Amino acid sequence: MVQKIVNIWQYQYIWILTCLVIILPGCGFKLRSSPIIPHDLGLWYIKAASDSHIVDALNELLRINGIARTQDPKIANITIHILEEIYKTRVVTVNYQGKTISTGIYYRVTFEGISKDGKIFAKRQTVTAYREYVDPEIEVLGKREEVELIRHSLEEDVANRILQRLRPHLLKLTKIK
Repeated sequence: MVQKIVNIWQYQYIWILTCLVIILPGCGFKLRSSPIIPHDLGLWYIKAASDSHIVDALNELLRINGIARTQDPKIANITIHILEEIYKTRVVTVNYQGKTISTGIYYRVTFEGISKDGKIFAKRQTVTAYREYVDPEIEVLGKREEVELIRHSLEEDVANRILQRLRPHLLKLTKIK
């Protein structure tokens, strides 16, 4: 009798999982991945301050998508102009002694898209990301590495969002061509 009850529960999980697989795509849910960017737009250039962190993440995403990049803005067909890039940290929680327990990292990038003829095809937009992490009291070296990993993750996330926001504008540009 107990064995039959266990088997019934196993089948219920399969039915629930099947229903989720059928329903979630119907409501618009989809897993995030790197956005599909049109390949026929030519060379891309990323214009940013020399100490910008987002450039590496954007270049990596463009490379993954098979988009050719250039260091010469004069020959670029598409320019992503990074207008502002801000990292901020703030204390989220403290213990009774006033020591930091968790910290939040806030990352904001403002950008615009410019076509070869100098026209702005994607007006000024801002993308933000935020992560919190627990401050380890003992592992000081591990804390530094963790903060760097979180910053890198934020940069990848923001770069992905920038390309997702540019995608509709880029699709319009390919239709015009």
